[in-house]
Amino acid sequence: MIKKLSDSKLKFSFSILCVLLIFAFCFTFMSVFADARANYTVKFLSDGYTNDAKFAGYRSAFVVDTSVNNGTVDWNKVYNAGIDYAMIRIGYRGYTEGELYQDTKFEENYTNAKAAGLKVGVYFYSQAVTIGEAGEEAETVLRILNNRQLDLPVAFDVEYAQKNSKFVGRLYEHKLLPVIQTLIANHFCTSIKTGGYEPMVYANYSMLKEHMSANLLNSPVWLARYSKSADYDGDYTMWQFTCTERIDGVNGNCDVSVIYIPDSTTPSTTAPAVPFTLPGIVTPTTQPAQTASELTTASATSSSFAEVIKVITQAFTTAVQLLMKIFVYISQLF
Repeated sequence: MIKKLSDSKLKFSFSILCVLLIFAFCFTFMSVFADARANYTVKFLSDGYTNDAKFAGYRSAFVVDTSVNNGTVDWNKVYNAGIDYAMIRIGYRGYTEGELYQDTKFEENYTNAKAAGLKVGVYFYSQAVTIGEAGEEAETVLRILNNRQLDLPVAFDVEYAQKNSKFVGRLYEHKLLPVIQTLIANHFCTSIKTGGYEPMVYANYSMLKEHMSANLLNSPVWLARYSKSADYDGDYTMWQFTCTERIDGVNGNCDVSVIYIPDSTTPSTTAPAVPFTLPGIVTPTTQPAQTASELTTASATSSSFAEVIKVITQAFTTAVQLLMKIFVYISQLF
């Protein structure tokens, strides 16, 4: 009778163990997969966006740009949403009185974005109406950066201010000739390059086509055009395709861009201080060139295998630890 009771108890305990193991494996895999990074490329394509044919063979990665207007950003969530890069506003010029300001969230965003694993660049919102003012803005940027490392360029953000859906502000009111607006942008970029950083010009489609001489720009272009395709015949390296995206970790609407990285890039001692060579410009630098292995892209082929290995390893380790605890507990019952 005692032996039968012991056998029944053992069978019951073994059954409970099996059930617990099944639940443990299910829970482990669900929790680990929930923590895995999303592949933003899938969303980009499923939302109907298409890259220009001239970027065939390029790798692409995705960029968010943020400022104090986005409040406190959870950069770990942004990274897990499949975003690889961040362009952070470092400062701006007021569109009425023309004073210069540092973005009050810059230090926090720079530090936390880097800590979360994103590559970082910066942009300055300009309202410069003279070459001298462009120089002041570049000096402000270089002072704030204070020689810290960037992974993406310093962008000169040239756009008209808007209020109640109407253009306003000093830049709009000056009605600069396209060639003058271009010279102002070029002076900022030259100053930034002299300071040891790679420059870039951010502008929307109409600004580039109607209010600038884009073919005379001395730096790569970050194009803003909110449509399913860029449909821009000029040169550009980054395309900001939306300003109304919802990215986990960012409050409210979010700007998202795609950056194009040529696969054929071979790092050298003359590579710019960014993790890839921007099309059309190579600048000597004393900073060590980065290797191709440092490139972080949003392509499924570049990260999916590593993610699967990570998931399996974490799941197996957790399950083994749980199994050992259960066996110890059951052994104490006899």
